[in-house]
Amino acid sequence: MEATAALGLVLRPGRGLGPEIEHVEMRSAAREARLRARDVIVAVGGRPARTAAEVLRGVRSFHEAGEAAPVRVLRGRRELTVEVAPPAGARGR
Repeated sequence: MEATAALGLVLRPGRGLGPEIEHVEMRSAAREARLRARDVIVAVGGRPARTAAEVLRGVRSFHEAGEAAPVRVLRGRRELTVEVAPPAGARGR
């Protein structure tokens, strides 16, 4: 289980496609993006994200540029992309 506090997520290793969300913190960028427990993160910014470290690195690169990070997830059998906005203090740098 790995916490990515900057996003408000607790991730655990997935079953091959990417890390699975175990918990989404209240009042977090992940909650605002409507990420949910049991979503499997498969890509960030169009690049595969097979580990929690890759998810964090991918999102951080977008946030450092002051941009929302497109995160592709599997939710059950559906695949969708959500935009994870940078924290308020990081926007517009």
